[in-house]
Amino acid sequence: KNYKLRTVEKVLSNLYRAASVPQIHKPKIALVKGSSIGAVYVPGQNLIRIEEKLYDICVEFNKDSLNALAFVISHELSHAIQKHVKFSNDASNFLMTNNMGKSKFHEEKEADLQGAFICYLAGYNPSKVLKNLIFILHNKNNFLKRLTKIKRTFKSE
Repeated sequence: KNYKLRTVEKVLSNLYRAASVPQIHKPKIALVKGSSIGAVYVPGQNLIRIEEKLYDICVEFNKDSLNALAFVISHELSHAIQKHVKFSNDASNFLMTNNMGKSKFHEEKEADLQGAFICYLAGYNPSKVLKNLIFILHNKNNFLKRLTKIKRTFKSE
């Protein structure tokens, strides 16, 4: 296995152990190519997918890179834990904040809070990186959306 995959698996194991929720199976985790979703929990597969681009963004936090990665993974782990996921096959993703209803927004906020708490229980400190991580992800996501629109405009001409 490559280093990145071993790292996300170790962080997930630490978080799962700290969360102490034996009623759910530990999700599988996969690193995937791409740059649009960031991270997503897929309930039907009990799988957390993290884009390598997001992993690389977390690495940019240097000595706090594991704190950033732990928050991303714990946010998705929180979706696995929350009851609403058990009744739905809808994927929930880390960058999903635009155009969502109040219920979905509430679920994302809940996953943020529970995820941060799980991080602390596992010995990570997401507060060191959270503000900057969200800022970077939001700006990169908006940039990618604008770039995609520009590319579509030129293709249609």
